[in-house]
Amino acid sequence: MQIDQDRPAWMMKTAHIFKRIFALFIVIAMVLGINQGLRYILIDDTSSYTRLTMHEFYNQDNIDVLFVGASHSYRAFMTSVFDERLGVNSFCIGSSRQPLDVSYALIQEAVERYDLKEVYLEMSFTIARSSKVNRSEDLTDVYIVSDYLRPSMRKVNLLTKSTAPECYANSFLLARRNWDKLLDREYIGNVLQKKSTDAYKNYEYMDDYQGKGFIAGDETVEENPFDTAGYSSINVDTMPDLWSEILFQIIDYCKKNDVKLRLVATPVSTYFTAGRGNYDDYIEKVKELIEGTGIEYYDFNLCREEYFPDTNTLFQDNNHLNAEGAEIFSNLVVDLVTGKVTQEEMFYQSCAEKLSNLPPKVYGLSYKEIKDSSTKEKVRRVKVVSNRYEGMEYRIQITPKDGEKYLVQDFAKERYFEISPEEHGVCTVTFRMSGDPTHESEVNIAF
Repeated sequence: MQIDQDRPAWMMKTAHIFKRIFALFIVIAMVLGINQGLRYILIDDTSSYTRLTMHEFYNQDNIDVLFVGASHSYRAFMTSVFDERLGVNSFCIGSSRQPLDVSYALIQEAVERYDLKEVYLEMSFTIARSSKVNRSEDLTDVYIVSDYLRPSMRKVNLLTKSTAPECYANSFLLARRNWDKLLDREYIGNVLQKKSTDAYKNYEYMDDYQGKGFIAGDETVEENPFDTAGYSSINVDTMPDLWSEILFQIIDYCKKNDVKLRLVATPVSTYFTAGRGNYDDYIEKVKELIEGTGIEYYDFNLCREEYFPDTNTLFQDNNHLNAEGAEIFSNLVVDLVTGKVTQEEMFYQSCAEKLSNLPPKVYGLSYKEIKDSSTKEKVRRVKVVSNRYEGMEYRIQITPKDGEKYLVQDFAKERYFEISPEEHGVCTVTFRMSGDPTHESEVNIAF
């Protein structure tokens, strides 16, 4: 007691503060340790491609070229092609539905860790129109990346801006998301069993994962689809300001860090672009945004057929390349950036020009469910997706699954019609250019 009395008051106060700080660190360490343990038993990431990608990302000697974006990027940029032809180490750090703020965080992460020279940012219009901030729902597209980001202020900044305050517990304490599974012995046992395998522990490749973030499948999309993907037009006026704001932040950041940035739209099926009817509006929007920045934008949906054929055999679905398509695309990118081919040689000036230079073709049917104005019953409003916005005539016939074929319309320019959601069968579309009855073609589309 005598010793404490002889100490100056400031020294005793300082010692007391240090004790509190030390105790706080102990509590934080315990919370983090418990969280890690609960994460291991409650979060099932045994089928996660992103887990493999991020593990490899943090274990590279260097990354020279980075591909970043949503699923279009990791299904398109075949890193082996770039490595071999450019003599670099490239890496694709794409993830499903990756929003632009996540892309920005990943670019920063790469610049801080590696001597990065180039970034290829994939510019899908589907991501551009869905950018949001402070979200409280549907956060998977953020979490599948943030869960594997190493601790840093970049990670904190990403999560506090991308997610709403009421979601911070789930954002930073992963186990909180599956709190309801805490007493589920069957679920926990299943997770632990899968995580005990050598494949999980050693980050072994699975399914279509090819390494360094590239994922390739051999599937081929069916010809003449019937779905909702090609129905709606692109409303560039409703694209959120947040998307363009983050794009400019990425442009500025890359310039400040002497990283060459290229914006790239990977190929999607002609069904996907032709169905929109106004894909050129999106192209013009991007060009308008980056005007004066010196940034290059390559839209491979404008490729001439001699470079990228107009065929579904290069796609695994209507907007993702398969392995064959990715290899062709990746070689085209290298040809372009090395000057082997010029933009003028490879690309049309617009999507409209490209479609008009293709032989007349119907690619499929796309629909939207609406309510009939008179009966108030749900109907499917169906659109014939072709590569002519005008000048083509269609004869439409329906053969129900259990019924006789009937005529919806004889040759006419109208390409919309309605069917019941309960109706199934085959739709036969016969098409020709207006006033040219000698050249007719026909497609049969199951619905």
